[in-house]
Amino acid sequence: MATGTPIDVLANLRTLKYNHSLAVTAGDILLHNGHVLIAVNATLANEDNVWIYRGKIGFPKTSALEISVGDVCYWDDTAKKVSKTASGNTRVGICVEDSSASDETVIVNLSEN
Repeated sequence: MATGTPIDVLANLRTLKYNHSLAVTAGDILLHNGHVLIAVNATLANEDNVWIYRGKIGFPKTSALEISVGDVCYWDDTAKKVSKTASGNTRVGICVEDSSASDETVIVNLSEN
């Protein structure tokens, strides 16, 4: 799985409880019911975990892609990266810090769909 990194202060992150059918580690990114979620803790399969669904998150991004503040970002669940391509991907939020083509990550204000 790809890994997302919470960037926001704890008070700004919004979470939910969910038990996934697979074991996960902290930071794992999951696409569930049209929403992108970030695991807070490592858990075994079928155990309750806390997942972030809103807040600033550092995501891996498509290489050689420049993403600017305000650009709408999408989660490509096949490539396990953020891109600016809507077709076939899931809206994840908007870019909140410029990310150059050479950057490996982009900071996105993750929001539920």
